[in-house]
Amino acid sequence: VAFFAPHGGGGDAMDVDDASPLLRELARVNVGHEIACLDVTPLADPRAASSEICAVGLWSAEVRVLATATLEELSSAPLTDAEVIPRAVLLCSFEGIPYLLAGLGDGQLFTFALMGERSGIIGDGKKLSVGTQPITLKTFRNKNTTHVFAGSDRPTVIYSQNKKLIYSNVNLREVLHMCAFNCDAFPDSLALASESELTIGGID
Repeated sequence: VAFFAPHGGGGDAMDVDDASPLLRELARVNVGHEIACLDVTPLADPRAASSEICAVGLWSAEVRVLATATLEELSSAPLTDAEVIPRAVLLCSFEGIPYLLAGLGDGQLFTFALMGERSGIIGDGKKLSVGTQPITLKTFRNKNTTHVFAGSDRPTVIYSQNKKLIYSNVNLREVLHMCAFNCDAFPDSLALASESELTIGGID
């Protein structure tokens, strides 16, 4: 199971040795700037043990895609006109199309199409405002379809329909964190947390 451990202006790619419970360093890189956020969600199968690429958000207001095993930079993109740092990045796939999402500390959301699940080449990007507070990004499944929950002071659910991204507002004032929640009493639900309360609900 590979993962990325940030430190200062760089990071390490680590792995758990199959023969013992020890961590093993695979690669090391200096990206030249402080790392603000990262994601190593596998694009082909979110349940897979590791991903071939990872996304990194930097204090220099840019995102980069690295090869997980070697930490070689595959591509990068500036967060144009961004005045604050990215607070969350997310690799996800909608209707078979891979994307890189970056949520900023001021509620701005960048969406970039990737040129392939393994190439890591960042394509065209779009920017929109989904709030005024820092964004958190989390995937969940609804009706066998991938959705992304963008938590902020104006929470938004992102999904794809006919190869086009749809942004749907959630009728809650503020959601800071979200996770999937499933039990007999609340099947296929979401747990939504704000500073003062926890809400369990679903998405129509």
